[in-house]
Amino acid sequence: TDSPEFVAIGLEYSFNETIGLCYGYRINRDVEKMFYGVGLNIPMGESGFNFDYGLASLDDLDYIHIFSWSIYFKFEIIKNIF
Repeated sequence: TDSPEFVAIGLEYSFNETIGLCYGYRINRDVEKMFYGVGLNIPMGESGFNFDYGLASLDDLDYIHIFSWSIYFKFEIIKNIF
């Protein structure tokens, strides 16, 4: 069966492009409704590291914790041909 449609709204605030806070809410969902999160961006020159943590409220099922991390690189393949 198809799931009913739902609306998701959210807010995110980033301080100095280093620390971010977010909040989300889903309307017309029975179980998963509220989401919270925090993110950390650690730049290292042209590269950097991101760490994110999220917390989802599942009503009677308590909370689930979500972790993610990533490393990003910036590089140029060709520099000034002419």
